[in-house]
Amino acid sequence: MRPVKKLLTLLIILFSLSSEAKIYKILVTGWSYKPGFDYMLHLKSPLSPHHFVLDCQSFLHELVLYEAEREDSKRIFELYFNPQSCYELGSWIISHTDMGGKMCFNLDTEKKTVEISTENYQFCF
Repeated sequence: MRPVKKLLTLLIILFSLSSEAKIYKILVTGWSYKPGFDYMLHLKSPLSPHHFVLDCQSFLHELVLYEAEREDSKRIFELYFNPQSCYELGSWIISHTDMGGKMCFNLDTEKKTVEISTENYQFCF
């Protein structure tokens, strides 16, 4: 294969892989328990069409973002926690939003990371 053709093939592969990576910015303004569960939180985001859940009750403790406002829709982000970290995050979200606080979750699908900001949430869109 000629060098130019190899380079073009490599670039096409890289662009197709990078198109899957996305950062979602989700403004969270409140929460509610999922009916029938003691520690599964639906994170309320009035500006997002997604369903956002912190699940500290199931076997796998996770933060999940669904494609649509239904749990049977495709998962577009998931991050797993140990039980203690999940409970601490849930408790912090509950206390912060119950006091009127807002927070911006930056979810990176490629790196599988989440950053939470309580100061610059006005830029969360």
